[in-house]
Amino acid sequence: MDEKTLVTGGAGFVGGHLVDALMFHEAKVYAFNNFATPTPQNIEKWLNNPKLILVKGEQAIIKATKQLLTELRTLEPLVAL
Repeated sequence: MDEKTLVTGGAGFVGGHLVDALMFHEAKVYAFNNFATPTPQNIEKWLNNPKLILVKGEQAIIKATKQLLTELRTLEPLVAL
């Protein structure tokens, strides 16, 4: 599988489970999180995997979003859940 998926809130409880599922299917995952509620343990096991790109902080998220929107296959907006 060579798809790219953006998961907003990717380090949160629900987003972390989605990141798990996508990583098990060998997708390239962009997990965006501002860490207002620090929960990196939800995706800790993937942090050294090159297929996970973790983008932290508001300004970094804005910049990366503009760049990624043309390349994505799937967008999963879970930031408010």
